[in-house]
Amino acid sequence: MKETISIAFEEEKLRALEMVLKKERSTVRQHLSKTLDELYEKKVPEPVREFIDCKAAVKPKRPPRHDTPAPTMAMSQAM
Repeated sequence: MKETISIAFEEEKLRALEMVLKKERSTVRQHLSKTLDELYEKKVPEPVREFIDCKAAVKPKRPPRHDTPAPTMAMSQAM
């Protein structure tokens, strides 16, 4: 699951940055995402990263389906 992060930044600075990055066919979001990934790789110990990767790779099991037929009208009246 992904979280959303919000930060405050000067509006004029953001517009200028977006304008420059648009010329490079990039976005602030792309740069921030890359920077966060790099920070994560640098600061979070490898065993912790491996554990998190393993948890993400394991899909939760669905509960088993019970293929028993629903009670019919005759069965429910007999009870």
